[in-house]
Amino acid sequence: MSQSAAKSVPTAASVYQASPLAVSPAVEGTAAVSRDSSLAALQQTDSRLSKPGASVSSTLSSLYEGAPKTDDDATPPAGEVAAKGFRGQARSGLARASIGATAIALPAGLIASPLLVGADPTVGIFGPIFSLLAEAGNLVGNGLAIYMPIPQVQQTAKDGHSKGTPIARALLMVAASLAMGLINAPIAGNMFWGVQNIFGGLLMLAVLPIGLWLHKRGKGGLTLSKPADPSWSKGRLWLHHLLYDRGLHLTLGTVAVGVPLSIGMYLGAAAFVPALLASILPAAVTIPMLTLAIQALTGLMFLLMFLPDVGALLRGKPSRSFTPSFSLSFFVGSVGFVLWSLHAALSQPAFSAGWMQFMIYTALNAVYAAVSFASYRVAIRNTRKTAA
Repeated sequence: MSQSAAKSVPTAASVYQASPLAVSPAVEGTAAVSRDSSLAALQQTDSRLSKPGASVSSTLSSLYEGAPKTDDDATPPAGEVAAKGFRGQARSGLARASIGATAIALPAGLIASPLLVGADPTVGIFGPIFSLLAEAGNLVGNGLAIYMPIPQVQQTAKDGHSKGTPIARALLMVAASLAMGLINAPIAGNMFWGVQNIFGGLLMLAVLPIGLWLHKRGKGGLTLSKPADPSWSKGRLWLHHLLYDRGLHLTLGTVAVGVPLSIGMYLGAAAFVPALLASILPAAVTIPMLTLAIQALTGLMFLLMFLPDVGALLRGKPSRSFTPSFSLSFFVGSVGFVLWSLHAALSQPAFSAGWMQFMIYTALNAVYAAVSFASYRVAIRNTRKTAA
């Protein structure tokens, strides 16, 4: 114990003996602290500090207020601690979000800058690298677009309800994905794009009936049917979960049903939707105008999925969000699509229709990346708060 700490303890004891507000003159005259009494006070303080979880502040607080207290009494309210921790994490999240936005904007600016001086960044030394990054981004983005609703289904199975899913925002994704998969993709003749969007919409929609069924079942989440030994190797634990994790089995079963259903729905839409639209649209509305309007509307819907998380992050308040894997997949996939669409734009003549189209896609995916990263930070915070 330092010398300054040793001096503060008898002073607190003298205050305790006199009054919780001030030391009276009588006490000052009669209570000159001797070395023995100082030592006794120090020993009393040391014994209190030796308790698990005790602190100097809690010990001095009990002396000052004139009543012995437990260590728990000295602990601030849980809500106050959580609020302070949440604000601190929010500031950290904003800092990381700024870093993430910079990480997107900087390479995009470096790639796009040659266009401003008339150079073509798709040729020369940088061209093959840029093309490779664009193709890799396209593959990663499409792969994650298929994967991202799966963790939401698995989390619902684990929780035993869908209360952890923001339902209204999930339905926005369902509507946007099905509109793209059943209308725009069949008109464009792009089966992969259509099946991908339909699959994502169906799996996110499946969260609702699965959560409702598990909640009414009243037995909690689906866990391991056979306990695992934590001392096992990672490989053996993984195999054990694959064999006995009932939540994983439900998730894989949902995926197994979703894939052929998505393919069937796309093939049906491809057979009927283009001809149906051509017959019912008024003369003033062309199919390209319709698909462009759907593209803009679904873009807004995807953006609205994450805006509540951005607001929660800025205000430092909690928000019910998606799983971290969902938001992170959306973020990484959006970054991949930024590279792909920017490469496609810069491969077109400047300010042509194709250039404008892909530049809009680039800006839109950059916004998606920013808001989904903010959602990821909120989701991570929610996970840590639940674990605590």
